[in-house]
Amino acid sequence: MHACEFCHIQFTPRNQVKNPRACLTEKCQTLRQRDNEKSWKQKHLDQYDKEYHEIQRDKRDKEIEDILNSILKCIEVGVKFLGQKIEYENFKAYFTTFIFNLGIRQINKFWNSKEPLNSNDVEEKIT
Repeated sequence: MHACEFCHIQFTPRNQVKNPRACLTEKCQTLRQRDNEKSWKQKHLDQYDKEYHEIQRDKRDKEIEDILNSILKCIEVGVKFLGQKIEYENFKAYFTTFIFNLGIRQINKFWNSKEPLNSNDVEEKIT
């Protein structure tokens, strides 16, 4: 038996928990989670400044831009190969907006590669 740090009631912890701190009530689990987040923030003060978040945002935007450029290059090469007529600049503007609104997490669900496609390889395979 252990005493909950938050409501001080005795409880039997699950076997998987090495150092039980809170009983299984939703309120105590929420308080435990907040306490964990607070201690993490105290240990990682340097990661919670404005500059860190700006760097991470810029990194995500760069990843999206690399993926977008790879896809657009493939479409451009495909259009040339098939001889189809599309308003490429209009398509590029709409597709760019779509990809940035989609975000990197959603993109990664269907774009498995860590490395963007190399557009030169695509052109070599088609020609």
